[in-house]
Amino acid sequence: MKICILAIGSIKEQSLRDIISSKLKGMKYEVEIITIDEEREAKNGREREIQHKLSEEGVQILAGLRRTDYVVSLAIEGKLIQSGYFVNLVKKAKNSGKERIVLIIGGSNGISDEVKQKSNELISLSRMTFPHQLTRAILLDLLGELNG
Repeated sequence: MKICILAIGSIKEQSLRDIISSKLKGMKYEVEIITIDEEREAKNGREREIQHKLSEEGVQILAGLRRTDYVVSLAIEGKLIQSGYFVNLVKKAKNSGKERIVLIIGGSNGISDEVKQKSNELISLSRMTFPHQLTRAILLDLLGELNG
């Protein structure tokens, strides 16, 4: 099974890019990271602008999905999970007959409702909010547990 991390925003810090690159080299499964450019931050945090930003990013995320994907979105309201649950989730996706599991990491405002509706599961790694760049490294660390 292929594993895809579909994330909004690029990683600017070289040290974090190095960590991610190192974790990718040790993966048992094929892991692809797809980056979607983050829409411009909404001025003044106006709700209408935030919703527009989420919608635009959502369109791009949905364009990257296939019917044969098992989609897991990281969302603050998602099921709070532990490492063992995550490993079992990936195994469940693998056994579902889907060709690829797609792990979606939203941008600074999260992900659109349309993306959430297309997801097979909504999960949360913590009640804390992590930078989306760091979340990639966390997911790769969790995926590394599949190597055992």
